[in-house]
Amino acid sequence: DDDVGLLAKKTEGGSFWRASVAKWRPALGRISFRVARDVAEALATAALLSRDVAPAAAESTARALVAADIDGKGGHGLRRLPEICAALDRGDVNGSATLSQNGGEMGSVVEVDGGGGLAFPARDAAMEAVASRAATHGVAVALVTNTRSISGRLAPVCEALARRGLVAMACVNTPAYLAFPGGTTDPVLGTNPIAFAAPMTGGVSSSEESFCSEENEPVVVDMALAATSRGDLEEALRRGDRLDPGVAIDSRGRPTRDPREALSGAQLPAGGVKGAFLALLVELLAGVLTGSHLATDSNDYHTMNRGLFLLAIKPPRRRQREEKTTSSLAALLAALPFVPGERARAERRRNRHAIDIQADLYFDLHDLLSPGRQ
Repeated sequence: DDDVGLLAKKTEGGSFWRASVAKWRPALGRISFRVARDVAEALATAALLSRDVAPAAAESTARALVAADIDGKGGHGLRRLPEICAALDRGDVNGSATLSQNGGEMGSVVEVDGGGGLAFPARDAAMEAVASRAATHGVAVALVTNTRSISGRLAPVCEALARRGLVAMACVNTPAYLAFPGGTTDPVLGTNPIAFAAPMTGGVSSSEESFCSEENEPVVVDMALAATSRGDLEEALRRGDRLDPGVAIDSRGRPTRDPREALSGAQLPAGGVKGAFLALLVELLAGVLTGSHLATDSNDYHTMNRGLFLLAIKPPRRRQREEKTTSSLAALLAALPFVPGERARAERRRNRHAIDIQADLYFDLHDLLSPGRQ
């Protein structure tokens, strides 16, 4: 740790050390060290604030990125910060965006306009809106539009609602990365992540801790509708790993396990045609219904008008039925090889106070503190 800190100080000193980092980047990518959670969040927040991002938006984004690393989902974590900052530097994202909501205080449907800014503050607002409306109406929907760049993991949004006793489902659209099986070699649909979560007990609470003890955690599923997520594909390229068979084709439509060829070709949907149809459903919910772009409207998610569909349902309180269904669900989950969401929670317990950061990323993060110095 002392050596890394010394190198970081030297890196701040001039181009010689940044050139040295570039030279040794492959080796540095295999070295990692522990960084306290609050330090990681402060570093990410500072990088965003240095680009005139509004404080609340900077803090929301930093929390979400670090939370992904805490859950062991590094492809959605701090490694995304350099490209977010690059998008801000280019003017693709409005760092000082003002959110607006339409739907009144009592309606079950709320529209959230992100003002062309980062997605994280808009989705935070949407989550709070559906939580309060579902408690009143039994069901609530948020339609989020006009956000840019990284959308982040959807699991934390749904899990937070499940911890309030709500059943939740969310989906977000992406540029066209998926080819339609047997029909196209060019991408026509987004990877379009979808997530859902459900509590193991009934009722609604304003507290995320009221319903889910460590032994009674919610069921949480978060998945891209591609055979592998875009983030995992990019992570495979960075690490020099081969892809699993059947997840991508190259630009000529031939199966490939090379992530570089896959990125210039097309990904394949999970479950073949059925997965493609689910991706089409997300286009309808997160694209058409929210008034955002569809997959073929943009080839760059930093400039794409990205939409988010968020649904929350309050389970009815019928104690006898609740006890029976909870018991049946517990038996069903016990028959699975693992409980959806438990792997991320295991990582969360391990990384509660600190996360692993690769040395190359550490230097990149320090460089982000001074825009225009690259």
